[in-house]
Amino acid sequence: MARRKRKKVKQTGLHRGHSSAAALLKGLNHPVRIQALAILTDRTAGPRDIAAALDKKISCVSYHIRVLEELELIELVDEKAVRGAIAHFYRATEPAAIRAVLGQLPPEATPEAKDA
Repeated sequence: MARRKRKKVKQTGLHRGHSSAAALLKGLNHPVRIQALAILTDRTAGPRDIAAALDKKISCVSYHIRVLEELELIELVDEKAVRGAIAHFYRATEPAAIRAVLGQLPPEATPEAKDA
């Protein structure tokens, strides 16, 4: 099967002029992004998987995934054809650094706190 070229992520200006530390702080500016980053530091996942894990709408999670990708905190690692659409799968770009920062956050900010 021929691989389709992915549409370019709409640039909102979030990434311009940010260092990696500033990008990480910007990425951690929303609870859904914190939880999605926590999941993506441990495994490769798509927005549908993350939405199910966080009990959120896929549209909400997809938006935050796009922001994280634009900030270069996550990267696209795979695409698969699923019922006429293309499913995208991501992972964190610097899992060790992100885990270190996530470890400093209060427990209620991580996905594990939702399950407790």
